[in-house]
Amino acid sequence: MAVVVEPQQRVSLVHRGEVRGVPWVAVRPEAGEPPSRQSVRCAVCDRTLIFTVHGVAATRRRRVQRLAAAWAGFALALSGLIGACTADPDRSGDLTGALALLLFGVLLGYVSAVAAAEEAGITGHGTGRPFPARHTVAVLPPRPADMPELVCPRCGHHEDSPWGSHLRDSYVREEYEAARERLAEHRCGEPGPE
Repeated sequence: MAVVVEPQQRVSLVHRGEVRGVPWVAVRPEAGEPPSRQSVRCAVCDRTLIFTVHGVAATRRRRVQRLAAAWAGFALALSGLIGACTADPDRSGDLTGALALLLFGVLLGYVSAVAAAEEAGITGHGTGRPFPARHTVAVLPPRPADMPELVCPRCGHHEDSPWGSHLRDSYVREEYEAARERLAEHRCGEPGPE
């Protein structure tokens, strides 16, 4: 499923190996404006990272380019498959070339299709590339309807709990229930646990 791209959306900076990330709001530039740069501090390595945030139209163009590369890769794979099936058995070079084309096409098609589906229009520090990076940016889907914001109606105290497609549902539910219990034990005017 493709990532939905909006002019302003909640995203999360996630350090490799961590479950929780640092949530922030990516503000995309208006149509026709150059990409903007936004900085976020990683809570794990305590580095300030600067990311390039592309506009909605630019992100859609990037997604179309990756989809075109995916289709081209699958077309190469099909050509390689046809070549392997019709190769002359006496000429091993024909079969080797066809199999190499098949393998390259499958790899290009798969990597490009995954990159197109995950294209969020935010690049930098390895984000948006088809290989694992130390830091990634995940677009957070809207908060689930059955998990409303946990806010004290008297003082406005807010209990945060993580959610997102990059997290296991059971983890999200456990953290939400723990945050709900913390809010129930909250006393207005008293600082909460840090």
